[in-house]
Amino acid sequence: MKLLVLATFCVAFAFATDVEEHLEKFGFMNKFQFDGSSIKHALEKYQKAFNLPVSGVADEATMKLMATPRCGRPDNDANNLFADTAWRKKALSYYYNNYTPDLSRSDVRSLTEKAFKFWADVAPLHFTEKSGGDIVVSFGSRGHHDGKRQCGFPFDGRGGVLAHAFFPPDGRLHFDEDEGYTARSSSGTNYLWVATHELGHILGLEHDTNNRNAVMYPYYQPYRANMQLHSNDIARIQRLYGRGQGSVNGNGGSGGSGGSGGSGGSGGSGDCKDLQASSFCSSKRDGCSKWGNDWKRYMEKNCKKTCGFCSGGGSGGSGDCKDTVTDCQKNIRGCSSWGQAWIDYMKKNCKKSCNFC
Repeated sequence: MKLLVLATFCVAFAFATDVEEHLEKFGFMNKFQFDGSSIKHALEKYQKAFNLPVSGVADEATMKLMATPRCGRPDNDANNLFADTAWRKKALSYYYNNYTPDLSRSDVRSLTEKAFKFWADVAPLHFTEKSGGDIVVSFGSRGHHDGKRQCGFPFDGRGGVLAHAFFPPDGRLHFDEDEGYTARSSSGTNYLWVATHELGHILGLEHDTNNRNAVMYPYYQPYRANMQLHSNDIARIQRLYGRGQGSVNGNGGSGGSGGSGGSGGSGGSGDCKDLQASSFCSSKRDGCSKWGNDWKRYMEKNCKKTCGFCSGGGSGGSGDCKDTVTDCQKNIRGCSSWGQAWIDYMKKNCKKSCNFC
């Protein structure tokens, strides 16, 4: 009997801790208040925000919603400072830092363009793909980097937080690589919905907790073949940017859907390049050999140079693969983690240590 009581207490304690963590993480509870009434009050605020029966108790409906995967941006602000915020311009550029192995490169690009188009169809916003643009689309897991900087908000593994994005004029859009993204399928995580939702944040929209069918509802919505913006999504984006129609101009894949192209032959090193951003390839270097065949095939196609998968041809092929300075091992993290200036330095001087051959 004592064991049963103890087990029940432990389960209840873990249950309460999860609720508190969720309420804190998404802005409904001040973590510096420890009295029991604050949890009840926070639950009441949460339930009211999401149109749940207001009881101040973590009932079945409340826990079911909390267990649903969602966006990482908070829903509530204790100081009531949250408000929709516009860019100061209506012509925005974007680029990809890297791609997910869950989908083909062409699928990621076409679905991202479709997500932009949802917003451009109802407001005079013009999106153009351009290297180093206003908006960066990036995939990463746990502690992640988007080619600009290390993000201060680590992801939590599969489920939980799916992605997050930052308000104007920041322009960072991060997808959790631990999710299983899918296209046109009811299985996995629907990439189009996540991308459209996060672009709403990029454009300055906060969450809509009142309308479950709104794209800006914070909790994940399953795949729908006829997905469209909710009337409240449209009204809010038009309040920021006005009515009208914009455009989306993607580059169409920069090189098409094929692999590394050319038909072997003597060209050798001319085709020895990374198709993904060098910072991404460096951060995934263990995928070259340690994460199984699926990752190895992905890295062979997209990170050929970083992994040293180049054919090279000829006996002298690796003669240039050497370090030209003596501090390479001391600064090994500069290969991928200290920003682009360090990556460029290490590429030039520490080819062998960084496996940049």
